[in-house]
Amino acid sequence: MDIHSIIGIKIKNRRKELGLSGADLANKLKLSQQQISRYENGINKIPINHLIDIADVLKCPIEWFFQDYKNELLYNKNKDFNEVDQGFEYVAESVIITSKNYS
Repeated sequence: MDIHSIIGIKIKNRRKELGLSGADLANKLKLSQQQISRYENGINKIPINHLIDIADVLKCPIEWFFQDYKNELLYNKNKDFNEVDQGFEYVAESVIITSKNYS
């Protein structure tokens, strides 16, 4: 999942926690309801000035939007590293087996 989708989900969930509709949030931000929907669905990238305003309206620190993304990056980094590491083990094992055949 990309950063825009994660932020959009967090906006939608927090908005609902506060009992705000998409239209309510749009009115407070002076944006269209369609634009809020595009942000929440990860379709449009959110300009930083809008994200600051959204954080203010939703009463949350701006770094809150990025917390899950950091965790996902760490997970994917470790997953990718493990896959590469396993690939090296397979290659090393193949080299050892092949060199034994030539001995």
